[in-house]
Amino acid sequence: MFGAQRELHLSSSAASAGFWLFLSIVPAAVAIVNVLGLVLDQQDVADSLGNLAEVFPGTSGQLLVERLQTIAAPSAGTGVTDTVLVVVCLWTISTAMHELLGAMGRVHQLPRGSFVTRRLVALGVGLIGIIAIGASAVWIIAADRSTGPIPAKVIEGALVTIMAGALLLIGAQRTVPVKSVIIPGISVTLILYFIGRGLTVYITFAPNMSRIYGTAAGVMAAMLAAYLGAFAVLLASLATRILTNRSASPTVRS
Repeated sequence: MFGAQRELHLSSSAASAGFWLFLSIVPAAVAIVNVLGLVLDQQDVADSLGNLAEVFPGTSGQLLVERLQTIAAPSAGTGVTDTVLVVVCLWTISTAMHELLGAMGRVHQLPRGSFVTRRLVALGVGLIGIIAIGASAVWIIAADRSTGPIPAKVIEGALVTIMAGALLLIGAQRTVPVKSVIIPGISVTLILYFIGRGLTVYITFAPNMSRIYGTAAGVMAAMLAAYLGAFAVLLASLATRILTNRSASPTVRS
């Protein structure tokens, strides 16, 4: 597996995808608040996302919370400004998913297809993903208030695993069986959890990072988290391909 990931240059692909994923965090938050704000109170959606954002490493969670509150606050705005904002958000989100899905397609050795098709698929996956994340955030916070933190954490882990599995299936263009993404999907959930916790501990107990980067230390940690998260997804995609090939290979009987 490690030899295959070097041949596929997954680290470089994760760096590209992670960069755009990092840039898409705020646009995705804008989209979530505004889309779910059509059926729910925008302030409630922003508060739910803010509670989840607090687990982000370093000061990045606090910065995101501040942005969410600004987004949810009423503003006059203009038609032109709102249109430009929507276009920038959609382009950033679709580019992030385009990079990630493209790398996953290379892992599964799938045909690239036309540029327009890839962009539309990436945009669709991105929009569905941010709606799912926003709805999950509202649900998790409601569960935390009604049942307590432990059941809410279980629900959060289950939802992240389901979304990770769905992403692995989409990245493989549904050429793999569902059972092949169960273990990789759970692995992605666990890795993402440990990435967040590990970076938070590192920033807390690494004075040099705060001394060098100052208030930007959290942003640097968030960029690293985006890279490691993308790398984890690509490794899970590779594991899915390996598991699928093994299950498809005939069993040799002695």
